[in-house]
Amino acid sequence: MTGRADHNMGDRTLTRRSAIGLAAGIAGAGLLAGCGGASGGADTGATTATAGTGRGGGTLRLGALGGGSAETLNPWVGNSACDYARAYQVYEPLVRFEGTDLTNVLLDSYEANADASEWTLRLVDATWHNGRPLTADDVIYSMRYAVETKAYSSDAYKNIDLRGLKKLDARTVKVPLRSPNFLFLGTLATVYGAIIQDGFTDFDKPIGTGPFEFVSWAQGERAAYKRFGDYRLSGQPLLEGIEILSLNDPQARINALISGQVDAIATVPAANASSLASTKNIKLIDTPSGSAASVAMRTNQAPFDDVRVRQALRLLVDREQLVSAAFSGKARVGNDLFSWFDPDYASQLPQRAYDPEQARSLLRQAGQSDLQVELLLADQFPGHVELGELYGPSAAKGGVKVKINKVTPAAFGDQYTKAPFFVGYWTARRLGPQWDATLVSGAVFDETDWDNPRWASAYAAARRTRDEAKRKQHMLDAQSILYEEGGYIIPYFPNFIDATASKVSGTRTSIQHSFGMFDFRGTSVA
Repeated sequence: MTGRADHNMGDRTLTRRSAIGLAAGIAGAGLLAGCGGASGGADTGATTATAGTGRGGGTLRLGALGGGSAETLNPWVGNSACDYARAYQVYEPLVRFEGTDLTNVLLDSYEANADASEWTLRLVDATWHNGRPLTADDVIYSMRYAVETKAYSSDAYKNIDLRGLKKLDARTVKVPLRSPNFLFLGTLATVYGAIIQDGFTDFDKPIGTGPFEFVSWAQGERAAYKRFGDYRLSGQPLLEGIEILSLNDPQARINALISGQVDAIATVPAANASSLASTKNIKLIDTPSGSAASVAMRTNQAPFDDVRVRQALRLLVDREQLVSAAFSGKARVGNDLFSWFDPDYASQLPQRAYDPEQARSLLRQAGQSDLQVELLLADQFPGHVELGELYGPSAAKGGVKVKINKVTPAAFGDQYTKAPFFVGYWTARRLGPQWDATLVSGAVFDETDWDNPRWASAYAAARRTRDEAKRKQHMLDAQSILYEEGGYIIPYFPNFIDATASKVSGTRTSIQHSFGMFDFRGTSVA
């Protein structure tokens, strides 16, 4: 298998990004102080979708959910929208999503050997902010260092034979895999896939290949960036600079936009969308998301070790009610599977519906007619609180008493993967990378203690199968097992609703996060 920018390879499409990048300096602007919080999700849209045609110039002031004292400039471990926004001004990945398609960023072309056990990656001609050229050494270092430091991206590299990574020439690297994987390129499309410079360790002094250079940062408050004059794509970025402000209260973000203190805000609550859309000089960007709410059941702990209990608890989620009440309809109903946008997604499986009577029957068979469970959650992602509020009453109709244990984000982090029943959240990944992160043996984020030989066999077969039709069938087999027996309830995919002043143009969208994963290369402020 081979591929280049602009070369359609079916479910491995990688389209070259439109040109962007150039100039220098940062304009001053009124500043807003912020405080801490947790992260948001993903925004999306058509592959080439924009909110206007960029006209050049200006400084964009962006308000987004921050993380207070937990905020970081390390692109591999951030958890807040502000963390992501800061990282993607400076650093770039090999590939990422544009709309629902994978798109080359630092990757220029690729080639797999006959069984996809070895991939050859060719890099674009890019320059680091300190003037050094991007090389194969940087990619090799990034992959090894990410695993060494247990970065969130390390799951993407776990199947790589890191010792066998080889520089073929200045911009070409050979990547041997521990086992064949025709789905490998999708693995690289993680929000934590930033490539760093060979030998780089000081994340407090960011150096990247991205369109903007780091200027300053006050943790939990604001960060400033200026245009990178040697960015590789002609004529871009259009902006002179970007300021990113941590504004954790949703109403504070909305007020800041309306008053003109910021030019754009990420993550508008669905309940505020209609009124904001009708506000003079404000544009709303409402796009489908590939990010999922995920209720995890640990399949090796009672009562969740009984598949009938897991099936019953899925049937007791009123998904339509959740989408309507929690998101005013601005979300996609989930079917207990990740990655609805993946070319191999099992859309032919019937949509699971709310059915308390069937749930009661399954619980009687399992000897759990008086089941009581505790659901751990935190108010840190869209709809989580509403999910807890609505799941209790809907489950009660099936005879299940759900106690909601709402904790702080910090406390949730301490109990994550330890609690037997909890509400999580995942930004968009394709099926293979998502499973690599959560379901395969030794997964970095083993949320459900999943151990199913039939599923493992089907997924392994998909990874090593070159024929797309046969691979798709293996992926369907694997998803069918998860649909019937898995440890996840995936009730919805919330839209990402963002907003800008009318003077802002040229914003982008993707399934991964707000503003096309905060891609402002073609954005301008009139």
